[in-house]
Amino acid sequence: MKNKKFIIPQIENEEDDIIVSEKKSSSAYRVEPFVSSVFGTKVKDEITFNGAQYGNKGRQYDVFRDKEDRVIPDDFKDYITYRDTPDYQSIDPATPKSIINREIEKPDTHIEKPLFTPVQVESVAPKSLSKTPLFMDDEISPEEVDESKQALGDIVFDVEEEQASPVPLDDYGKMVSVKATKTSTSKKVAYVAPPLSLLKRGKPIRQIDMSATQFQRDRIDTTLRDFGIDGHVVHFTKGPAVTQFEVQLAPGIKVQKVKSISSNIQANLKARALRIQAPIPGKSTIGIEVPNAITDLVLFGELLSEETFLNDGNPMNAILGLDLGGNPVYLNLAKMPHCLIAGTTGSGKSVCINSIIASVLYKAHPDDVKLILIDPKVIEFAHYEDIAHLATPVITEPKIATAALKWAVEEMENRYQLFRSLRVREYEEYSKVASKDVKVKHIPYILIIIDELADLMMTSGNDVEDYIQRLTQKGRASGIHLIVATQRPSVDVIKGTIKTNIPTRIAFMVKTQVDSAIILDHSGAEKLLGHGDMLYNDGVSEERLQGSFISSDEIKAVTDYIRNHEDVEFMFTEEDLAKTLSNDDLAQGINDEYFSEIARFIVENNSASINRVQQTFKIGFNRAQAIMQGLEDLGIVSENLGSRARAVEVNAEHLEEILADL
Repeated sequence: MKNKKFIIPQIENEEDDIIVSEKKSSSAYRVEPFVSSVFGTKVKDEITFNGAQYGNKGRQYDVFRDKEDRVIPDDFKDYITYRDTPDYQSIDPATPKSIINREIEKPDTHIEKPLFTPVQVESVAPKSLSKTPLFMDDEISPEEVDESKQALGDIVFDVEEEQASPVPLDDYGKMVSVKATKTSTSKKVAYVAPPLSLLKRGKPIRQIDMSATQFQRDRIDTTLRDFGIDGHVVHFTKGPAVTQFEVQLAPGIKVQKVKSISSNIQANLKARALRIQAPIPGKSTIGIEVPNAITDLVLFGELLSEETFLNDGNPMNAILGLDLGGNPVYLNLAKMPHCLIAGTTGSGKSVCINSIIASVLYKAHPDDVKLILIDPKVIEFAHYEDIAHLATPVITEPKIATAALKWAVEEMENRYQLFRSLRVREYEEYSKVASKDVKVKHIPYILIIIDELADLMMTSGNDVEDYIQRLTQKGRASGIHLIVATQRPSVDVIKGTIKTNIPTRIAFMVKTQVDSAIILDHSGAEKLLGHGDMLYNDGVSEERLQGSFISSDEIKAVTDYIRNHEDVEFMFTEEDLAKTLSNDDLAQGINDEYFSEIARFIVENNSASINRVQQTFKIGFNRAQAIMQGLEDLGIVSENLGSRARAVEVNAEHLEEILADL
């Protein structure tokens, strides 16, 4: 290992120094108490050296480390210890330095005028600290050492350079790292994101030959002329998947005339699909979107490597894809505030969700963003098992998913009570308070992603609908955000109560205009091409994008890296949810208003049939099942016997005793 030399000059204490220091007290270095603009005089004075900087990959010597972790020469530790004592802190700031030196028991270790000028550093709240080291890069030549020794009689410390831990770099030699504040401890450790080398990179291939595009332009002009429509193409924009031709109509020509001949234009162009946007928002032209012969592949790694995206400081900013002009489009998950994604199998819906999750893994500290992944299809989120960003293990059971949504609702209510106590209105304001006040606990964003809503609605429709409705209505200000995806956008899955409170919509290719209307409130999604071709509506405007692509191998490499470098700390587990769910079911059944009446009915008729209870009391299956489960837990009826009916275990007298004890 390479040795580095740090020179700390020393001037011996002599009697003459007292006189000289008193005469030059105006220019001598004085110990002045530090007053923080945030914490006032309640912070300790700290000495640091303003020469520390990043560069040598391992030299850790900065004031943002704990005292026990600092690398300080042994002869200098006594000086630091003395500065922390009440005797030193009680010295008058106007006292000359030379007089202070005489009071130190070990004057040989005292530094009168250090080579690096001492500066006072404000003590920062532990939650806002990062453990990322600052490095000292400047070496001192042997000639400079000898000159300093002869002139000042310096003390020279040989410090052995520490071996730096491997820091992942991207292809341009830049370190990829994310810093944030840890929630469960008083101090935060640095989070090093996976290296960009794990992702495939490459810019989309732009087609230089415009002969095919010019042919399509001429065909559109010819078709308009043949149908007596006075208009022509004035501009076109070639995107990764489609080319948009802008048609300018003459005054007095109805826009609907162009839409009425869309089938004729598609036939003349020999296009697979054709979408007409009449008019283009913000323009006086009509947009005719024609598929390209070759679709350019938009790689997730290429969009992620953009320096402006990596350094925007927003852990909730996710990658979507490229627009028609080839510009990257991002989804701010904190501002959505909730998103609805729909599309058929193979349209690119799952890849879009993976891009959003991968963006969070690269940009967010595990303590700043927690994910709740609900996967009724079991296999979609298998790669994300046991990563540090999860609030709970990946959920595959519908009942556990319902309990997780209920937990999110309760967490939302608890956060609002916390905000109220601090007189803040939303999550961003609370985070600012937590960064300045050590006593205020840091809480993370919570992002809930449901990959297939239809399966949940089939099993626990009413409960899921209620919880999603409450989260979408109130969750934004609490830092809890929801992404709901489905491949069956029907009215019995995406109900009005859910849809109304989700302003952000992403539509991939669907089968019919009705499905498109359910997602976007208008047709158009049935004209998409699939394989990442999407319509993105942020609640204000709508644009057509080509979604970014990330493969399963890339996801596996990224998640394996995180698993190997970060410890997992769940906020709750499936076992916790299962216990809560069983207790809730029992309480729900016993506390039902029909419980006593149904119990007497079953004992009197000696028949414990859920269907008979439903028909007699006109209640739903879930409610009857909960009541029957409560009767089973109290020992009134036997357990489920499969195809056979449950047996009644008590008589009327014993039943009354049980009911009286409730």
